[in-house]
Amino acid sequence: MNKLRIYQLIHRDLTGQLNHSEEAELDALKTQSEYEHIFAELTTVWSASKNYFPQQKFDVSTAKAKFARRIATDKKRPAKTFSMPWLLAAAAAIVLIIAIGIWLYPSSSAVKMQILEASSDIEYAILPDNTEIWLGQGSMLKYPDLTVPGARNVSLVGEAYFKVASKTNAPFVVDLGKNNYAEVIGTAFNVKTDVTTGTAEVKVNEGIVRLYNTSSSRMSTTLSAGQGARIQAGTGQIESIPIVGSYSFFANELNFKNTPLPDVFDKIGTFFEVEITYDRPSINGCRVNSPLMDDFGLQEIFEVLEGLYPGMSIENTGEKNYTVSGLSCAE
Repeated sequence: MNKLRIYQLIHRDLTGQLNHSEEAELDALKTQSEYEHIFAELTTVWSASKNYFPQQKFDVSTAKAKFARRIATDKKRPAKTFSMPWLLAAAAAIVLIIAIGIWLYPSSSAVKMQILEASSDIEYAILPDNTEIWLGQGSMLKYPDLTVPGARNVSLVGEAYFKVASKTNAPFVVDLGKNNYAEVIGTAFNVKTDVTTGTAEVKVNEGIVRLYNTSSSRMSTTLSAGQGARIQAGTGQIESIPIVGSYSFFANELNFKNTPLPDVFDKIGTFFEVEITYDRPSINGCRVNSPLMDDFGLQEIFEVLEGLYPGMSIENTGEKNYTVSGLSCAE
């Protein structure tokens, strides 16, 4: 283990910046006897530094007078010479002092969290890392800047369906509360948390999800597509749950059965919060039968509809505006 990594972990621990994966890494290192003295020494230094408060005030006038006297005195003395090793040693000492200062007094700027809430309707959003999320009514998601390197850590209260943008070196971690977490690289899954009981349920549609607890129990399991599990608060006990019907909580929102195409566009527009312009009389005779679009993104749904009606074109005409053309199926 690189000692620099150990110092980094201890520093983040002492300054309250550890995320759950780093906490697990540090806990594992603490059990190894060869690193005990490092933890003890750095913790002691940190504790001592909290009680250090410089008492001496800086007097500018006095300092200037002393400096002037020192210059006058030095002019009468022969110049001193310094060997290269001494200069290198002094430079190294200065670098070490600066490094210790940075280590003891890190930047005080806290991580700024963004909040996404769904009050009365399902909220659809694309996060900064291109992950798509459908947030259930009454739910809330907190997330930092997801474009910076490292793990993408978010926290959820309520229910949400995620289509996580794949980033190999940046796992997407959902804090489910009560020391429970779900971690993925790139996948689609549904999460439901219960604030009252502290339990959380995960249903995996695509990819793999690791469900785990960071308390003393250290319970964990890996779920593949088609699997679901419930994790308990406190104990972290995990049990399998069956998946009945769709994987997502909004399963019936975008399922269409002999639905007029204008109604389909209206529902899609409301669901994804976009404006879709079309000529109702010319397409009112078109019908859509598709029970499999509840897990699709907006562009995927448009591709399905264009596939159902080859003459139709759906063009992006603005940030949240789309125009339908090239189709005629009037009643």
